[in-house]
Amino acid sequence: MILQGKGDGTFLSSPLYYAGESAVSAVTADFNSDGQPDVALINAALFQSSYITVMFNSSQPVSVSPLTLNYGNVTVASTKTATVILTNNQKKTLTITSITLGGTDPGDFTETNNCSTSRKAGGTCTITVTFDPTATGARTATLSILDAVGTQTVQLNGTGQ
Repeated sequence: MILQGKGDGTFLSSPLYYAGESAVSAVTADFNSDGQPDVALINAALFQSSYITVMFNSSQPVSVSPLTLNYGNVTVASTKTATVILTNNQKKTLTITSITLGGTDPGDFTETNNCSTSRKAGGTCTITVTFDPTATGARTATLSILDAVGTQTVQLNGTGQ
């Protein structure tokens, strides 16, 4: 298994790929010119044709975790907080345009963050979302992060009591 370093003593998570039954050699290079290392494997099975498998490093350029925040039951006029981590998995700086709340009940949620307008390669930032229900019943919203790659969305769910 080959893991890509983040430069701080830790490693990026790795997708697992089936390498074939008789991989005899591996080469890493940027075969698709996306700035990410890819892997080519040479498979040579006894009495069978040899073949080459190319596995592209296709991790998402930007990830958020978790994709859903479930706050459960919260008394009206009380609050509960949860956090979302945004990770720039690219080898270049990520520009962040905006972080907004939308959906059905955005007024029941607020957010604060330390993301600024950019995240360095491999960098993370934290978005704290607070649920403060203004009425009883199910309350939903979305947290949207608009960046240079696209829009990352987190579903927000809670019930006012």
